[in-house]
Amino acid sequence: MGYYAEIADIENEFGKDNILTWSNLDNEVTTRDDDRCNLALANADSMIDAFFRTSEYPVPLPKNDTTKRWAAIKAGVWLHGSRGAQESDDKPYRYSARKKEVDAEMLRYRSGAATFAEPGARVYPSSPAIN
Repeated sequence: MGYYAEIADIENEFGKDNILTWSNLDNEVTTRDDDRCNLALANADSMIDAFFRTSEYPVPLPKNDTTKRWAAIKAGVWLHGSRGAQESDDKPYRYSARKKEVDAEMLRYRSGAATFAEPGARVYPSSPAIN
C-alpha cells in the first residue's frame, strides 16, 4: 500500500489481469506479487513527492482522486516497464502516453496553473515585513 494509492487503484487503471502479469517476474506464478506492487506504489509516491518538494506545496500532497490517479498510473507504468515488457504495436506507447499525461498535469499543479481544492494544500512563501 502506498501513501497516495493502493494496489486496487493500479488494477482499476490497468486491469487486474495486466497487474497480475506485470507484477510477476516468474511466468509460472499465477498470483499477483503484492511486494512488487507495493514497491511500485512506493516508487510512485517518491516520484510525486520529489517533483513537488521544491514547489509551494508541502509534501506529502493531499490524498485525493487526483494524487491517487497519478500514483496508480506511475506505479502501473513502472510495473510494466520493470518487467521488460514492450508496448504492443497495435496500440503503441499507450502506457508511456498515460505517464506523460500525468507528468504534464503534475507540472500544471506545480506551476500554479491548477490547484488542489483542499484548504492549506498550498503554502505561499512569506515576504519580509517592512517596518
